[in-house]
Amino acid sequence: MAELTVEAKLENLDVVISFLTSTLKSYNICKKNINKIELVCEEVVVNIMKYAYSKSKGSLTLIIDYESKAKNLFIQIIDSGIPFNPLLMEEPDVAMPLEDRKIGGMGIFIIRKTMDEVDYERINGKNVLNMKIAIK
Repeated sequence: MAELTVEAKLENLDVVISFLTSTLKSYNICKKNINKIELVCEEVVVNIMKYAYSKSKGSLTLIIDYESKAKNLFIQIIDSGIPFNPLLMEEPDVAMPLEDRKIGGMGIFIIRKTMDEVDYERINGKNVLNMKIAIK
């Protein structure tokens, strides 16, 4: 298991992605899967960094665990920002022309389509997003 906590500001995005990439490489996960997982985590982390704390400062924690026998990767992202369950967001109508779509919602759509399981909980004043993907 690997864990990183950083201040939730956009200047730390590279630190988070570097940590994620090096951890996934240490688990011998292929580049194609790393790219997918990076996209998902970047989407979540950027949204936390931009919106979770409004004008106050806060942190986010990224926890990564890999079950090598079952080839399941677990990612947990935790913040103490305003309560926000991204799974309650309405899925965008991807068949609709771009100019007719509402802004937003594509990130959670990508997360749902990429990960095998996504779950949200609010625990002790914290947003906890749990994600799982089977590594093929």
